Amino acid sequence: MRKLLMLIILGIIAMPSMSTGIDIKREQVLQHSGMRMPSAEKILADYSNHEITIHISHYSGIVKAYVLDAKGEVVASNKCNISDAGNLLLNLPQNSLGAYTLRVITDSNIYYGQFYIVN
Repeated sequence: MRKLLMLIILGIIAMPSMSTGIDIKREQVLQHSGMRMPSAEKILADYSNHEITIHISHYSGIVKAYVLDAKGEVVASNKCNISDAGNLLLNLPQNSLGAYTLRVITDSNIYYGQFYIVN
């Protein structure tokens, strides 16, 4: 029992430095003939220590990313030109506890994910 308690405490202490994945979804957009075809673009995002790393692959062009707080205000943004694959970094302010929405915009799609910063 004592070992289990120590493992739980160590896990809680180590959590702030661990990377957390952000579940990214593509917004569904209708075209004249129905739903869009699946995109070859791959967008993944991780949060760690007030920094979001967005991994983009199978895409070439400009990528814009925004982090919006619970009020809908932009708290971080960045853009870059990607050639097939690359990363885009967003730095969040210190003491930024709360609920956030990540929006990633490419030439042909809009992606979003929600995440929470608790400590």
